[in-house]
Amino acid sequence: GAALLGMVMGLAVKALRTHRQRRAYTPLDPLDLCTGGASTRLAMATVSGAGEEVTTQSLRGRLLEMAARADRGQTENPQDNTQIKEIIDKLELAMIGQGTTARLDGKWELVWASEDVTRSSPFFWAFRQAYPDNADQVYAITDSIPGQLKEIGRAVQNISGAEGPGEGSLESRVVIRALPGTPLPLESVMITTSAIVDRNRSQVTLKVDETKVRETTLPLWDKTLPFPSGVALELARQGASEVVMTTLYIDELIRISKNDQGQTFVWTRI
Repeated sequence: GAALLGMVMGLAVKALRTHRQRRAYTPLDPLDLCTGGASTRLAMATVSGAGEEVTTQSLRGRLLEMAARADRGQTENPQDNTQIKEIIDKLELAMIGQGTTARLDGKWELVWASEDVTRSSPFFWAFRQAYPDNADQVYAITDSIPGQLKEIGRAVQNISGAEGPGEGSLESRVVIRALPGTPLPLESVMITTSAIVDRNRSQVTLKVDETKVRETTLPLWDKTLPFPSGVALELARQGASEVVMTTLYIDELIRISKNDQGQTFVWTRI
Protein backbone atom coordinates (compact mmCIF):
# COMPACT_ATOMS: atom_id res chain seq x y z
CA GLY A 1 0.00 0.00 0.00
CA ALA A 2 2.74 2.45 0.93
CA ALA A 3 4.68 1.75 -2.25
CA LEU A 4 1.64 2.29 -4.45
CA LEU A 5 0.77 5.58 -2.80
CA GLY A 6 4.38 6.68 -2.63
CA MET A 7 5.05 6.23 -6.33
CA VAL A 8 2.15 8.45 -7.34
CA MET A 9 2.52 11.04 -4.61
CA GLY A 10 6.25 11.31 -5.30
CA LEU A 11 5.66 13.26 -8.48
CA ALA A 12 3.30 15.69 -6.82
CA VAL A 13 5.67 16.21 -3.88
CA LYS A 14 8.54 16.87 -6.26
CA ALA A 15 6.53 19.47 -8.15
CA LEU A 16 5.69 21.28 -4.92
CA ARG A 17 9.29 21.15 -3.65
CA THR A 18 10.79 22.26 -6.95
CA HIS A 19 8.40 25.20 -7.18
CA ARG A 20 9.48 26.42 -3.77
CA GLN A 21 13.16 26.17 -4.69
CA ARG A 22 13.41 27.39 -8.29
CA ARG A 23 9.88 27.53 -9.81
CA ALA A 24 10.99 24.93 -12.34
CA TYR A 25 8.50 22.15 -12.97
CA THR A 26 10.47 18.94 -13.28
CA PRO A 27 8.41 15.77 -13.81
CA LEU A 28 8.81 12.28 -12.51
CA ASP A 29 10.56 10.96 -9.54
CA PRO A 30 9.65 7.49 -10.88
CA LEU A 31 9.02 5.86 -7.53
CA ASP A 32 5.09 6.68 -5.97
CA LEU A 33 -31.67 12.22 -4.22
CA CYS A 34 -33.18 13.11 -5.02
CA THR A 35 -34.42 10.28 -7.00
CA GLY A 36 -36.43 11.80 -9.82
CA GLY A 37 -39.49 10.24 -11.32
CA ALA A 38 -37.43 8.91 -14.20
CA SER A 39 -35.57 6.56 -11.89
CA THR A 40 -38.64 5.08 -10.26
CA ARG A 41 -40.43 4.30 -13.47
CA LEU A 42 -38.30 2.13 -15.68
CA ALA A 43 -37.36 3.55 -19.02
CA MET A 44 -37.33 1.23 -21.99
CA ALA A 45 -34.27 0.41 -24.06
CA THR A 46 -34.32 -1.56 -27.29
CA VAL A 47 -31.81 -4.39 -27.52
CA SER A 48 -30.12 -3.86 -30.87
CA GLY A 49 -30.76 -6.68 -33.31
CA ALA A 50 -32.98 -8.66 -30.95
CA GLY A 51 -36.28 -7.17 -32.08
CA GLU A 52 -37.55 -6.89 -28.51
CA GLU A 53 -37.64 -4.38 -25.74
CA VAL A 54 -35.90 -4.97 -22.45
CA THR A 55 -36.46 -2.87 -19.35
CA THR A 56 -33.58 -1.03 -17.79
CA GLN A 57 -34.27 -3.15 -14.71
CA SER A 58 -33.24 -6.34 -16.49
CA LEU A 59 -30.22 -4.62 -18.08
CA ARG A 60 -29.21 -3.34 -14.67
CA GLY A 61 -29.49 -6.79 -13.14
CA ARG A 62 -27.39 -8.30 -15.89
CA LEU A 63 -24.80 -5.54 -15.51
CA LEU A 64 -24.41 -6.16 -11.78
CA GLU A 65 -24.20 -9.91 -12.28
CA MET A 66 -21.51 -9.58 -14.94
CA ALA A 67 -19.59 -6.95 -12.96
CA ALA A 68 -19.29 -9.39 -10.06
CA ARG A 69 -18.15 -12.14 -12.41
CA ALA A 70 -15.60 -9.79 -13.97
CA ASP A 71 -14.02 -8.95 -10.61
CA ARG A 72 -14.85 -5.23 -10.92
CA GLY A 73 -13.40 -5.21 -14.44
CA GLN A 74 -10.09 -6.77 -13.45
CA THR A 75 -10.91 -10.11 -15.07
CA GLU A 76 -8.46 -11.79 -17.41
CA ASN A 77 -11.35 -12.62 -19.76
CA PRO A 78 -11.76 -9.57 -22.05
CA GLN A 79 -15.09 -10.88 -23.36
CA ASP A 80 -16.73 -10.22 -20.00
CA ASN A 81 -15.77 -6.55 -20.10
CA THR A 82 -16.83 -6.25 -23.74
CA GLN A 83 -20.31 -7.47 -22.84
CA ILE A 84 -20.46 -5.09 -19.88
CA LYS A 85 -19.61 -2.15 -22.15
CA GLU A 86 -22.44 -3.18 -24.49
CA ILE A 87 -24.90 -3.10 -21.58
CA ILE A 88 -23.57 0.30 -20.52
CA ASP A 89 -24.21 1.64 -24.03
CA LYS A 90 -27.84 0.46 -23.85
CA LEU A 91 -28.40 2.01 -20.43
CA GLU A 92 -26.88 5.28 -21.63
CA LEU A 93 -29.31 5.25 -24.54
CA ALA A 94 -32.21 4.79 -22.12
CA MET A 95 -31.12 7.92 -20.23
CA ILE A 96 -31.05 10.29 -23.22
CA GLY A 97 -32.80 13.56 -22.45
CA GLN A 98 -32.84 13.01 -18.68
CA GLY A 99 -30.61 14.92 -16.29
CA THR A 100 -28.37 12.96 -13.96
CA THR A 101 -26.56 15.52 -11.79
CA ALA A 102 -29.48 16.15 -9.42
CA ARG A 103 -29.40 12.51 -8.29
CA LEU A 104 -25.67 12.18 -7.56
CA ASP A 105 -25.79 12.90 -3.82
CA GLY A 106 -25.19 9.87 -1.63
CA LYS A 107 -22.70 7.13 -0.92
CA TRP A 108 -21.58 4.87 -3.75
CA GLU A 109 -19.43 1.73 -3.98
CA LEU A 110 -17.52 0.80 -7.14
CA VAL A 111 -18.55 -2.48 -8.77
CA TRP A 112 -16.83 -2.18 -12.17
CA ALA A 113 -14.09 -0.10 -13.78
CA SER A 114 -12.72 -0.01 -17.30
CA GLU A 115 -9.22 0.27 -15.79
CA ASP A 116 -7.54 -0.29 -12.43
CA VAL A 117 -9.87 0.21 -9.45
CA THR A 118 -7.59 2.82 -7.84
CA ARG A 119 -8.16 5.12 -10.81
CA SER A 120 -11.78 5.60 -9.82
CA SER A 121 -10.36 8.41 -7.66
CA PRO A 122 -10.40 11.84 -9.36
CA PHE A 123 -6.85 12.36 -8.08
CA PHE A 124 -5.59 9.93 -10.71
CA TRP A 125 -7.59 11.65 -13.46
CA ALA A 126 -5.93 14.93 -12.53
CA PHE A 127 -2.54 13.25 -12.16
CA ARG A 128 -2.76 12.06 -15.77
CA GLN A 129 -3.50 15.63 -16.85
CA ALA A 130 -0.56 16.98 -14.84
CA TYR A 131 1.90 14.40 -16.18
CA PRO A 132 0.57 13.25 -19.58
CA ASP A 133 3.96 11.90 -20.66
CA ASN A 134 4.70 9.99 -17.46
CA ALA A 135 1.43 8.93 -15.84
CA ASP A 136 0.92 5.77 -17.89
CA GLN A 137 4.49 4.65 -17.09
CA VAL A 138 3.87 5.07 -13.37
CA TYR A 139 0.52 3.27 -13.61
CA ALA A 140 2.13 0.41 -15.53
CA ILE A 141 4.61 -0.07 -12.68
CA THR A 142 1.95 -0.06 -9.96
CA ASP A 143 -0.42 -2.25 -11.99
CA SER A 144 2.30 -4.86 -12.47
CA ILE A 145 2.79 -5.38 -8.73
CA PRO A 146 1.68 -9.01 -8.19
CA GLY A 147 -1.41 -9.84 -6.20
CA GLN A 148 0.64 -11.47 -3.46
CA LEU A 149 2.07 -8.01 -2.68
CA LYS A 150 -0.85 -5.68 -3.43
CA GLU A 151 -4.62 -5.89 -3.15
CA ILE A 152 -7.19 -3.17 -3.80
CA GLY A 153 -10.16 -3.26 -1.46
CA ARG A 154 -13.38 -1.25 -1.49
CA ALA A 155 -13.59 1.98 -3.47
CA VAL A 156 -16.30 4.33 -2.21
CA GLN A 157 -17.42 7.85 -3.10
CA ASN A 158 -19.41 10.23 -0.90
CA ILE A 159 -21.07 13.01 -2.92
CA SER A 160 -22.93 16.01 -1.51
CA GLY A 161 -24.23 19.27 -2.95
CA ALA A 162 -23.93 18.04 -6.53
CA GLU A 163 -27.03 19.91 -7.71
CA GLY A 164 -25.97 23.17 -6.08
CA PRO A 165 -26.33 26.03 -5.72
CA GLY A 166 -22.85 26.69 -4.49
CA GLU A 167 -19.95 24.34 -4.06
CA GLY A 168 -20.47 20.62 -3.55
CA SER A 169 -17.98 17.91 -2.62
CA LEU A 170 -16.87 14.44 -3.64
CA GLU A 171 -14.80 12.34 -1.25
CA SER A 172 -13.09 9.29 -2.73
CA ARG A 173 -11.90 6.46 -0.47
CA VAL A 174 -9.85 3.54 -1.81
CA VAL A 175 -8.59 0.73 0.44
CA ILE A 176 -5.09 -0.50 -0.44
CA ARG A 177 -3.53 -3.58 1.16
CA ALA A 178 0.07 -4.70 1.02
CA LEU A 179 1.10 -8.29 1.70
CA PRO A 180 -2.49 -9.59 1.79
CA GLY A 181 -2.84 -13.11 3.12
CA THR A 182 0.20 -12.79 5.37
CA PRO A 183 0.09 -12.75 9.18
CA LEU A 184 0.84 -9.00 9.18
CA PRO A 185 -0.91 -7.36 6.21
CA LEU A 186 -0.63 -3.60 5.83
CA GLU A 187 -3.79 -1.65 5.05
CA SER A 188 -4.41 2.02 4.27
CA VAL A 189 -7.28 4.13 2.99
CA MET A 190 -6.34 6.74 0.39
CA ILE A 191 -8.80 9.62 0.74
CA THR A 192 -9.02 12.38 -1.86
CA THR A 193 -11.36 15.32 -1.40
CA SER A 194 -12.55 17.30 -4.42
CA ALA A 195 -14.84 20.31 -4.68
CA ILE A 196 -17.71 20.41 -7.17
CA VAL A 197 -17.12 23.83 -8.69
CA ASP A 198 -19.40 23.68 -11.74
CA ARG A 199 -22.14 21.49 -13.14
CA ASN A 200 -24.75 21.01 -15.82
CA ARG A 201 -27.52 18.42 -16.22
CA SER A 202 -25.14 15.49 -16.75
CA GLN A 203 -21.65 16.70 -15.76
CA VAL A 204 -19.85 18.04 -12.72
CA THR A 205 -16.47 19.75 -12.70
CA LEU A 206 -14.29 18.54 -9.83
CA LYS A 207 -11.35 20.47 -8.42
CA VAL A 208 -9.01 18.13 -6.55
CA ASP A 209 -8.14 19.62 -3.17
CA GLU A 210 -6.21 17.29 -0.87
CA THR A 211 -5.16 13.68 -0.42
CA LYS A 212 -4.45 11.87 2.83
CA VAL A 213 -3.84 8.37 4.18
CA ARG A 214 -6.04 7.29 7.07
CA GLU A 215 -7.25 4.14 8.88
CA THR A 216 -3.83 2.66 8.28
CA THR A 217 -1.85 -0.06 9.98
CA LEU A 218 1.37 1.68 8.89
CA PRO A 219 3.14 3.32 11.85
CA LEU A 220 2.74 7.13 11.97
CA TRP A 221 1.02 7.43 8.57
CA ASP A 222 -2.34 8.00 10.26
CA LYS A 223 -0.90 11.15 11.86
CA THR A 224 0.41 12.77 8.68
CA LEU A 225 -1.10 16.03 7.48
CA PRO A 226 -3.25 16.01 4.34
CA PHE A 227 -1.17 16.58 1.21
CA PRO A 228 -2.23 19.63 -0.87
CA SER A 229 -2.51 17.57 -4.02
CA GLY A 230 -4.53 20.20 -5.87
CA VAL A 231 -1.80 22.80 -5.40
CA ALA A 232 0.92 20.38 -6.46
CA LEU A 233 -1.01 19.35 -9.57
CA GLU A 234 -1.47 22.99 -10.56
CA LEU A 235 2.27 23.59 -10.16
CA ALA A 236 2.97 20.70 -12.50
CA ARG A 237 0.48 21.92 -15.12
CA GLN A 238 -1.94 24.80 -14.85
CA GLY A 239 -5.53 23.60 -14.84
CA ALA A 240 -4.58 19.98 -14.12
CA SER A 241 -6.44 19.87 -10.80
CA GLU A 242 -9.84 20.27 -12.51
CA VAL A 243 -11.50 17.24 -14.08
CA VAL A 244 -14.95 16.55 -15.48
CA MET A 245 -17.16 13.63 -14.47
CA THR A 246 -20.03 12.78 -16.82
CA THR A 247 -22.82 10.54 -15.54
CA LEU A 248 -24.26 8.42 -18.34
CA TYR A 249 -26.95 6.65 -16.33
CA ILE A 250 -28.34 6.87 -12.82
CA ASP A 251 -31.31 5.45 -10.93
CA GLU A 252 -32.15 4.55 -7.34
CA LEU A 253 -29.60 1.71 -7.35
CA ILE A 254 -26.73 2.26 -9.80
CA ARG A 255 -24.69 5.02 -11.40
CA ILE A 256 -22.50 4.88 -14.51
CA SER A 257 -19.98 7.71 -14.80
CA LYS A 258 -16.93 8.41 -16.92
CA ASN A 259 -14.07 10.88 -16.80
CA ASP A 260 -13.00 13.15 -19.63
CA GLN A 261 -10.30 10.65 -20.59
CA GLY A 262 -12.92 8.01 -21.44
CA GLN A 263 -12.55 5.65 -18.46
CA THR A 264 -15.93 4.35 -17.25
CA PHE A 265 -16.98 3.37 -13.72
CA VAL A 266 -20.11 1.61 -12.43
CA TRP A 267 -21.25 2.32 -8.87
CA THR A 268 -24.01 1.00 -6.60
CA ARG A 269 -25.74 3.15 -4.01
CA ILE A 270 -25.03 2.04 -0.44
